[in-house]
Amino acid sequence: MNASRDQEQDIATGSVKVEVLGFILLAIFNVVCNIVVCVVIRRSRRVQSTTNYFVTSLSIADILFTFSVMPFVIGQHLAGGWIFSDAMCRIVRFLQFTIPGLVTYLLLSICLDRYYTIIYPLSFKIRRGTAKRMIIASCITISIHSIICLYVFQEIESPGQKADCRSYVNITNTDILSVLYMLSIVLFQYIFPVIVIGVLYSKVFFHIWKMGACCKFQRTTNIVSRTKGTMVKLLMLITSATFLSYLPLYMTSAIFCFQKIPHKNLIVRICMWLVFLTGLIKPLLYFVYNANFRRGCREVLCFSGSRCYRSNMYAITIAPSLGKKNFVGVMPSDNGRSSPIRAFDRSTHCDANPWMNNNTVTSYV
Repeated sequence: MNASRDQEQDIATGSVKVEVLGFILLAIFNVVCNIVVCVVIRRSRRVQSTTNYFVTSLSIADILFTFSVMPFVIGQHLAGGWIFSDAMCRIVRFLQFTIPGLVTYLLLSICLDRYYTIIYPLSFKIRRGTAKRMIIASCITISIHSIICLYVFQEIESPGQKADCRSYVNITNTDILSVLYMLSIVLFQYIFPVIVIGVLYSKVFFHIWKMGACCKFQRTTNIVSRTKGTMVKLLMLITSATFLSYLPLYMTSAIFCFQKIPHKNLIVRICMWLVFLTGLIKPLLYFVYNANFRRGCREVLCFSGSRCYRSNMYAITIAPSLGKKNFVGVMPSDNGRSSPIRAFDRSTHCDANPWMNNNTVTSYV
């Protein structure tokens, strides 16, 4: 008996070590990949667009989830109970539902941007200022809706056992209002965005398919470019992967409200890991399916032919705000030219006109 118990303890200790090592490696890759996404979007002109404002916000949200939620989930698993304070329990559970809800509404904002850009390109356009306001509104809305988690979730101490910080509510040991609130989180932070995004993307998909079918032999009349269609496919793939990863978290949260499930701590931890992995999946999808993002990575990280191309780029413009964001032309470093004005002088680069010959007398008859 003692030998079997020692063997089980060794297996459990080994599984914990593997999980901790996996978390450390994934956390490093997660943070590095999302930081690269933010830097490339900020530095490379190839991927600077309104949609990528939302993409940057998604990367920041994934980084926050990595630092603010996952370490406490792993720490609770290692200690066999909640070893942190009651205030940290409330804050962690608040962030546990706030950050995924923010990601879903950012994906909804991206869907709205693509919907109006492709179907109504002339009537309405989401510009950068509008995108920033949509991001701020999503943050405020989700934070207000999730703030009641600070009251619902708390540290629970049992005699003779370690403290526990529950990540769910059940109708047998909580009031009905807490159960209704948890169901509202599932409804407004997952089900509602999934339905709206599904309807809008289906309209976008059929619009692109219809335009491609009717303009098969007249490419100039197809108002939907191939680049926009590829971008929509990438965003649909990212949205589908994210919602599939979030499905176990919200589904178990709804089931726990009415029924107790065995091995609930293991199930909750698996759900957290799936949410955690989406932060690594999205940058990988950007790199695999977006050629402009790959070129931006090579340019920003100085892996391309023009190494560190932004260090010697200048803009010819009289608008200071435009000159800070747009770089049009490269000033070569040869021939001793150090002025950007001379770099854009076409007469120094073009050959002489072969029709002009000073030795020839021009006469008109």
